[in-house]
Amino acid sequence: MFNIFKKSKENIRYNLSESQIKEISNYIFMNNKVKNNVLYDYIIFNGDHAVKEKMEYIVNLQKKDAINKKTIFMILPSHSYYDKSSKNVKSTEEDFRDMLKSNGFENTIQILEKKYFASVEVHKDFTKLVDLNKKNRILILVNPRVIRRRYETAKKFNLPIDKIDWVGIAEEKDNINENNWYNSNEGIEIILKELLLIEDINFIKQINLDSQMLNLCNKIKQDKNEYIKYKSKVKQLTKILQYCKRR
Repeated sequence: MFNIFKKSKENIRYNLSESQIKEISNYIFMNNKVKNNVLYDYIIFNGDHAVKEKMEYIVNLQKKDAINKKTIFMILPSHSYYDKSSKNVKSTEEDFRDMLKSNGFENTIQILEKKYFASVEVHKDFTKLVDLNKKNRILILVNPRVIRRRYETAKKFNLPIDKIDWVGIAEEKDNINENNWYNSNEGIEIILKELLLIEDINFIKQINLDSQMLNLCNKIKQDKNEYIKYKSKVKQLTKILQYCKRR
């Protein structure tokens, strides 16, 4: 049962009903778990988010025989940092590679070039990166809040979603999740921004979310940096929703 707003002392700016919260939660946080008796050919993930949690998850997959020595780890580019011990600029994906090796994984580990920092580039070139004729099962580890967006992007580029599993891995310290996002303005706005990026107008209309999304767009317009980031999405969604409202 959703504990709607009971824990929050904030003045919530967005009037969401219990049914809307349930619909949004089910939509954004897709319940996509690893199936039994699956052996993955590829495991794809970023190296800079929920590192400890991803490593633990991968080790558990190995224990369940979902990974073998032929499984290929593909690490997407992330942020770099200065490694004082080696006096070199080192990337977090290189750290994850070293962590895999220290945990006994002798698998092929591919670190993608920097242009694949943007997930849309990964989806665009997916068939170049993965030989789908030879590889049958692919696992993608992502932040739980972006599973739906990645899934919809994969559909947009006609990827074989029947061969791909998406699993959400969150950092232990992540304070915005499926069970509490609706208890604060910050959480609500994070999730509504996901809907903004996904651009599923049918879903927004289906659960009568027009006014809340317009409120979000108006708030984004008041912040110069935010507006630069979401400008095209805000303009398009505002135009569509206002047009629908006039009809």
